[in-house]
Amino acid sequence: MYHEIEALDHENNEAILANTGEHDLGFCGTTKPELVTDVWYEHDPIKSPSTNFSIPAGPASLVGFVYAPEPRFVVAEGVFTGRRSPATGTPNAGFRFNSGPVRQAWERWARAGVIHHSAATNAHVADDIEVIARHLGASYFKV
Repeated sequence: MYHEIEALDHENNEAILANTGEHDLGFCGTTKPELVTDVWYEHDPIKSPSTNFSIPAGPASLVGFVYAPEPRFVVAEGVFTGRRSPATGTPNAGFRFNSGPVRQAWERWARAGVIHHSAATNAHVADDIEVIARHLGASYFKV
């Protein structure tokens, strides 16, 4: 899932993920998604549909690609927590880093150079991404 980290919930040790409506229905699990007007485009003359659903609990990875100062893949493994954030109006998820508290993990993520957009997947993919980075001559950083 293409996403942005929208907020950090220090009390629950979670990052809240959402996006502008891009989605893969494979992330819904057994939950039926709600078809809604995409909140990012609700004032456009032609309404854009989106789905609103929360990704169920399970293994997860965040993957970012940094272009400068050199190409680098950044990966953080963790879990989708099953947290629901329907007020986002778009696909959303709670994410907990395996590497430690959200405050410290987020800082390592940001210092690694991931500035805004990244991808989330419902599997642990760090080893695979490291192989891809090596194959492409990019560096690799695991949060």
